[in-house]
Amino acid sequence: MEKKMSFSLSRACRLLTGLSILFVVGLFCFVNLPFADEGDTKPAALVQKLQQTLAKLRETKKERYALAEKAKQQRALLEEEMDSLGAEKEELLSRRDLLKKENSALQKEKEGLAKKLGESSAELSRLSASVKTTAEKLEEKIECGLPYKTDDRKKVVDNFLESAGKDVASDVALLWQIVMQELELGFSSESYPGAVKLPDGRIKDGEYLRIGRLVLAYITDDGLDCGLVARRSGRFALLAELDSSQREAISESFQIMRRMRSPSLVVFPVHASVTGKEGGK
Repeated sequence: MEKKMSFSLSRACRLLTGLSILFVVGLFCFVNLPFADEGDTKPAALVQKLQQTLAKLRETKKERYALAEKAKQQRALLEEEMDSLGAEKEELLSRRDLLKKENSALQKEKEGLAKKLGESSAELSRLSASVKTTAEKLEEKIECGLPYKTDDRKKVVDNFLESAGKDVASDVALLWQIVMQELELGFSSESYPGAVKLPDGRIKDGEYLRIGRLVLAYITDDGLDCGLVARRSGRFALLAELDSSQREAISESFQIMRRMRSPSLVVFPVHASVTGKEGGK
């Protein structure tokens, strides 16, 4: 009987010791909880802290969800922008190919224009040389033609030759004017005063009479001397020795030009060759 009581007592002591240890350990763990503050160990406060922590976790979850949705939207926008950029890239590539073709066509056109420009430049050079050659031949004809204001007419041609070469169109227009002026000399007549150099070297005041490009006559103011420049054997020469009929023809022609008498047929000793249609003279 005594043995049973001692055994039960020792067993109760061990059980009480274990419970004490468990209580101390539980109390220690309860005091060191992460959401517990010092001096606040009531269950209601702990529950409130737990609810606040849960609320914060929910807010954090909502923020993360909102960020995920925003990222999703941004990704969708980026995908749309990438698709748009891809389409724009394709269009630009197509335009690039088209521009390459246009550039190639323009390059060929440029080469063709350059070739034509070179040909035009060569043609203009030939035309400019031809214009100068024509002017030089015109000057030679003035030199060998009727000795009518030869120096003045040659000076006009010389001035043209000095300024020619800058603009072919202007050169052609100006040369045409000079040629027309020379051509008009063959269809006009005039009388004009001037100093007359006689065959013996004397110089007297007199008057000249030009009839086309064939005859140039002169008579001194005193009426004592007269002369005639006409073409003979293909050249113009001064006919110094004139008979009475020739002198009378010269005097009569001056009277007609001065309107001192009515026009009539005046015969000058001019010899000219006439070429027929078949080339005979």
